Amino acid sequence: MLLQLTEEGSAASVEAQGSNLAYVFVGTIYQEYDYCGSVRAVFNWDPAFRTSSHPGITGAWATSNLFATFGGDSSTSGQVGSLAGTQVISPSMPVHAGGTDAWYSTVLVHLTFATGGAPTCKATGATWDYHAGKQTAADTGCSMYYF
Repeated sequence: MLLQLTEEGSAASVEAQGSNLAYVFVGTIYQEYDYCGSVRAVFNWDPAFRTSSHPGITGAWATSNLFATFGGDSSTSGQVGSLAGTQVISPSMPVHAGGTDAWYSTVLVHLTFATGGAPTCKATGATWDYHAGKQTAADTGCSMYYF
């Protein structure tokens, strides 16, 4: 049987901006539900970001996290480089773990630059309440600058 997965809530975007003021889209973070009672955080690297060189960017890593809105339950992917694959995925958690039904995802993206800078930004996917079946808080994207 094929496992069905759906994205829940709105995704948050990560961008970087170089000295030429052009934005580079890095990727998106969101939650994925498997219809078997589990949820996980998924960060998708933008295909063009992963496969093309970007002047000034010398490395990229991401850590996907999933958090319960209360109860303290969470899971993390650990830090994964952009060359390791198209997605960075946290371990799945039962949607009712710790007495909560609402979850949100975050990603910490760390870039290194030829200029010596090494910024990190945090994007947060929307909070999704699996009991109510709706989004209860908006997503928040992030941008990094290197000059």
